[in-house]
Amino acid sequence: MKAIISEQVSIINLFSQELNRELTINQIAKLIKKSYAFTNKYTHELIKEGVLAKKNIGSAILCSLNMKSEQAIGLLILDSIQQKTRFLDKLSENKKEILTEFSASPDSQGIHTAYIDTENNKITIICEDNQANQDKFKQIKQALEDFKVQSQTKAEFAAAIRKSILKQTIVLKNHEAYWREISRMI
Repeated sequence: MKAIISEQVSIINLFSQELNRELTINQIAKLIKKSYAFTNKYTHELIKEGVLAKKNIGSAILCSLNMKSEQAIGLLILDSIQQKTRFLDKLSENKKEILTEFSASPDSQGIHTAYIDTENNKITIICEDNQANQDKFKQIKQALEDFKVQSQTKAEFAAAIRKSILKQTIVLKNHEAYWREISRMI
């Protein structure tokens, strides 16, 4: 079971940073560096489960992510947790501890989700009220001086997502809220 999910997540990962991306099974096989037969099997399972949508183009099958699928959201959540773990493992123990504590903190502070733009070393915190969380933002800024820290409201987050900020993004806090918010926008 674990191997099946791992293979499904590796396929979903190809779509996670470009949600409107369309790939043929052959392209997927090349990108995940697996045989066509292997990829065909797992891709067809994802199509059958409704995680991927398919379009027949001649003899090729063009696949895209079905953001209306609960299973697709679940696999995106799992993929983003794995990405976060790999990212945190590269940090110093102090920074890892600070970010782990932040990501595990209760959501009652009006913070919905947070992500890291790894290309620009920027942490963005999505919250209801930017002013109410200034102390938390200052604390993170001081502890992680090599990261820029900014906050956004849900509306600002929605506008940024529409500009395709998903590339080079690691979800830091509340993976489900992050992907559910994105699925509402698509």
